[in-house]
Amino acid sequence: MTLLSLLFALLIERVTTKTAQWRAGHYVELYVDKLISKQWLDDQADLFNLLIVIGLPFLIFLWFGNWLGDGFLALIFNTLVLFICLGCPRLRSTYKCYLQAADRGDTEACELHAQLLGHNNDESDQCNSFAQHLVWLNYTHYAAIIIGFIFFGAAGAVLYVLSYGIVERIRAENPATSEPKQESRALANANHLMWFIDYVPVRFTSLGFLLVGHFGRALPVWLHYLFDLSASAKKVLCKVSSAAEDIDAEDLEGDLDISNKHLSEPKILVKLAKRNIIFLMVVVSLLTVTGAIS
Repeated sequence: MTLLSLLFALLIERVTTKTAQWRAGHYVELYVDKLISKQWLDDQADLFNLLIVIGLPFLIFLWFGNWLGDGFLALIFNTLVLFICLGCPRLRSTYKCYLQAADRGDTEACELHAQLLGHNNDESDQCNSFAQHLVWLNYTHYAAIIIGFIFFGAAGAVLYVLSYGIVERIRAENPATSEPKQESRALANANHLMWFIDYVPVRFTSLGFLLVGHFGRALPVWLHYLFDLSASAKKVLCKVSSAAEDIDAEDLEGDLDISNKHLSEPKILVKLAKRNIIFLMVVVSLLTVTGAIS
């Protein structure tokens, strides 16, 4: 059931164009706006409040999924929820525009589209390169949601999407500053909560990079961050993905398709991320065959 839902959701997501009603972000925004209007979520929100507003929808979806069981209705429900949660059409469209600009050598347009994708070229950022940032986007919109779905079904996908959406909203309204004392209570709690939620998925995702990329180079990096409680999820993912990149700079010179500096690293790491999604599907297949999951 899990495998079929994943296959159907990924297939439909790739061949269709989502309207707002079919995007998880639309419902997360409505939910957050409601929470703010009821003053259940503000810049002084404590960790308990965040756990309640995120945990309640998770428990509802978990109960409903268990109530449906493993029949045909459960397949439809899981596929529908997963389809809504996966991907982001706006980011995909912007990335295509970036590739087109890079292909014609328009550097300024590349920088503009990179900024629209959330890359800021800030040296303090955990992902300094645009290619690493693309890997992070792939993780937050695909890999982490799939891993959540593997563990908890539709409720797991909802848990990650809702957590990520609420935390990103808090970060947008309470930008981090260089002065730790100026960081809002809600932002500090949101960052702690997201670190906890990302801890296992990001390390499992980075493990996939080892197996689909350069194992020898990436293994020491992955082991270094495996139990590093101080490293952010973004840093772990970016460091391991860069080490797992299995195409050397010398190889790029002979590849006309990615000879452009604005295309080379992004294309390589995006291909690595896509191979990792296939790896996750293989893992689900093996777990299904062995009976570990339904």
